[in-house]
Amino acid sequence: PEDVAGILGIKYMRGADKIITGIDKELRCIECNLTLILEKDGERHEIPITAHVPKFSTKKVGVLIGRQGFFEYFNVTFCEKTLDIYIEKAGKK
Repeated sequence: PEDVAGILGIKYMRGADKIITGIDKELRCIECNLTLILEKDGERHEIPITAHVPKFSTKKVGVLIGRQGFFEYFNVTFCEKTLDIYIEKAGKK
C-alpha cells in the first residue's frame, strides 16, 4: 500500500502501470524493482524483488509478500498464535 511504500522510502512513482489480479480484487498498481536486504548476525542477503504499489484505490489492501523471488531463498514459518514470522535461509542455490 502507498502508506507502507512511503514509510519504507520506496520511490514507486517511477514505475510502470500494471493491473494485479487477486482472489477477489483487481488493482491498478505501479510496478517497481527493489532490492530486499535481510541482515542478521553479520550475515547479509540482497534479493532483487518486484513490488506493486496500488494507486488510486479505495479498496483496503494489506501488505502481501509474493512467493516468486522470495520464498525460493528462504524458509518462512508463520505462527498464527503469536503473530510471529520466522525467516531462515534456505539451502544454497
